Amino acid sequence: MNQQVLDISDQGQPVPRYPEMEREIHAGHTRFLLLPPGEVSAQLATNVCYIDVNLSLVNAQWSWNSDQLRRSLCMANSLAFIPPEGEFHVKVTNVMPGLILELEPNYWSEVLKQEFDLSLQTLDFLDYAQDLVSAELGRAGIRLLMEDFRSGERADSLTLEVLSLALIARIARRFQIARHITGAIVPANALSPQRLARVKEYIEANLSRSLSLAALADVACLSASHFGRTFKLITGASPLRYVIGRRVERAKRLLIQHERSIAQIAFDCGFSGQSHLTRTFHDITGITPAVFRKQAMASSRRKS
Repeated sequence: MNQQVLDISDQGQPVPRYPEMEREIHAGHTRFLLLPPGEVSAQLATNVCYIDVNLSLVNAQWSWNSDQLRRSLCMANSLAFIPPEGEFHVKVTNVMPGLILELEPNYWSEVLKQEFDLSLQTLDFLDYAQDLVSAELGRAGIRLLMEDFRSGERADSLTLEVLSLALIARIARRFQIARHITGAIVPANALSPQRLARVKEYIEANLSRSLSLAALADVACLSASHFGRTFKLITGASPLRYVIGRRVERAKRLLIQHERSIAQIAFDCGFSGQSHLTRTFHDITGITPAVFRKQAMASSRRKS
C-alpha cells in the first residue's frame, strides 16, 4: 500500500507518456503496463492514447486539460480513456493493481475504422465509468503480465492482440453511444464567430484567474465536449493551449514595462508561481522571462 509505483512531479514539466514499469509488455503498436498497489502521481502531456482499467474504489484527484485537480470517487471496476494531445494529471493511491493499455494514435484510428466502422476526427477524454466486462479483461491482462514476469517467457502475441481489441471495443462502444446521443462530429460553425469572439474576450478579461473548460463552454453556450472540439477545429489549438499562449503574451507585455517583479507577473497572468511561468515561458519562447526582460531592456537602450 505504501509502495510508490509512479511519481512524476506535477510541479515539473509534463512528460509525453508513462515511464517504463517493472512489469510491462510491448506488442506492436500497443503497450501493456501493470500498476501495482500504491501511490500514483503523474502529469502527462499525452502523445499516445491510454485505456485505464481501475479495479478498486478509490478517492482520486485528476484533471484533463485544466489547471485544477478535481476530486472524485472512482468506482471499482471502471474504465477511462485518455486521448492524445492534452494534459492529464492524476493523484491516487491504488488499493489493487491496475492495468493501462497504451496505444499509438495511428493504430487506434485504424482499429476504430477497420474493426468497428467508426471514424472520429477528434477524441474526447472519457471519465471513469463502471464497466464490469472491462474489469474482467483488465484482470486477465494483469494475470498475463504477472505470468510473463514470473516465467520470463514472452506472452503469446495473439492473446495480447485479442485482449487489446476487446478493451478498444469497450471504449468504441462508449464513443458510439455518445455519438448516438449527441450526434456526429459537431461542425465548426457550431461555434459562431460571435460566440468565439465572446469566448476570447472572456479569456482576456480573466487570464489572471483559473479558467476551466466548463466555464469557457458556458460562455459559448455549448457543452464542454462540443466546445473543445470545435474550438480546436477553428483556432488550431485546444482551449488549454490557447489560454497558455495568451498568458505568455500578456507576460511579455508586462515584462517589457519593467514595473513588476517576475513573481508578481506570474500571478497576474494566471500562473501558479514564478517557476510555473518560467517553465511555460521557456517551453514556448525558448528563453526564460528574466532573459526576455534583459533583452528587452538592452533593445530599448539601443533605440534611445
